[in-house]
Amino acid sequence: MAVTINFVAPTENDISSVNVYQSVLSTGEFSLVYSSGITTSSTVVIYDSGVSTYWYKISFSDIYENESQLSAAIYGGGESWTEYVLPLMRTQLADWGTTQTYSDDELKKRLVISAWQLYQMANVTAPFSVEYSFTISNDSDPDAWGIQPDPIYGSIDKNFLNLWILKTNADITKSGYLSNAGNAIKVKDGDTSIDTSASLGGYKDIMGSEYGAPATFEFAWYEYLRGNLGSQVLTHFGSDLEN
Repeated sequence: MAVTINFVAPTENDISSVNVYQSVLSTGEFSLVYSSGITTSSTVVIYDSGVSTYWYKISFSDIYENESQLSAAIYGGGESWTEYVLPLMRTQLADWGTTQTYSDDELKKRLVISAWQLYQMANVTAPFSVEYSFTISNDSDPDAWGIQPDPIYGSIDKNFLNLWILKTNADITKSGYLSNAGNAIKVKDGDTSIDTSASLGGYKDIMGSEYGAPATFEFAWYEYLRGNLGSQVLTHFGSDLEN
C-alpha cells in the first residue's frame, strides 16, 4: 500500500530533514518510519504492506538535530478492516480450506450490507458512538463498496463491531437456508423418489438452536439495547461497557 503525504516545509535555512511517524490509532503511540533530507519535493510516499499504518504525524529537524513538535494526526486513508474482519468472519462461518463457499469479494459485500442494516436499526433507538457512512453499489467491483471511517482503526465502537460480526453471520445463515430451500426438490414416481430437502436439516437445527447464529445475534442485540452488552458476546472484540 502506498500513502502519499503532502507537506509545507518551514522556511528556515537550517531545516535538514522531514520525519514521518505512524500509529494504528490517531491517539496512539507514534513510531518513526521515515526520515529524509528535504529536497524541492513537498511529498513523501510511504510504502507499507501492513494494516497498521493509517495515522501519520510529521516533524522537521534542523542541522543541529533539533526536532519540531509533531503535527496533528493525518489519516492515511484506505480500508484495512477487510484484512482483519474477513478471516474472523470465515471463522464464524467455518468457511476455511481450499474450497470456500464464499469469496472474499462476496463476504465483503455481505459485511457492508449487514453493517448498513445494523446501523439503521441502532439509529432508531440506541445509536452507536461512531457515525458511519456506507457505500453500497451496483458495481461488481468490491472496491466500490465500503464503510467510512474504517471501523477497525481510528475511532472504534466495539459494540458495533461485536454486533456487526454476529449479524452478518446470522444474515448469511438465513440466506443459505432460503437459497437451499428454494433449490430443494421432492419427486416421486412409483417406487422411485428423490428428496433433496433432507439436506436442510442442518440449517433448520442452526436456525432453531438457541446457540445458532440468528439466536446469538438476537440475544446480543437485546443486551445492547438494555445497555448490557458485555463479555458474553463471543466474538474477537470486547465491549465498550467493560472499559
